[in-house]
Amino acid sequence: MFSGCASEPLADDMGGAADAAPVDDDDFKGCPPGVPRFEPGLYAAGKHYEVKLLSAMPQAPERYSNSWSVELALLDGTAAADAQIVRSQTFMPVHGHDGRVVPVVTALANPAEFQVDHITFTMRGPWEARFWISGDQAQEDNVVLHVCIEK
Repeated sequence: MFSGCASEPLADDMGGAADAAPVDDDDFKGCPPGVPRFEPGLYAAGKHYEVKLLSAMPQAPERYSNSWSVELALLDGTAAADAQIVRSQTFMPVHGHDGRVVPVVTALANPAEFQVDHITFTMRGPWEARFWISGDQAQEDNVVLHVCIEK
């Protein structure tokens, strides 16, 4: 199993408010306690799969476009070589809106590794990076990484 900070999976309905208006964040005072430190090794588990952060650009997530490489595994730590990220989304639960841009997911040469580009956070605060996963070794799943956007 991956080491690092785990976060709670979200309920099966991971829809968001795609048309929500941007919210002014000049009063940002930091994220609430419990949002894990963002660093390589950060992971979250769903019912069948784990998503682990391998690298990020920029290294600390920022408003607007980010790029991450992630790895998928089964809950026993076995690489999920047959699994695919079929959809990804950013979502800000405290305001009920998404990041307005659909991330682009690309399979990498190493099995179970993916590049996720255009991970977009429109304001500072606590966010979720949501991943819908499908594969032959396990049922469909969703996994949520919790992140704090400070810049």
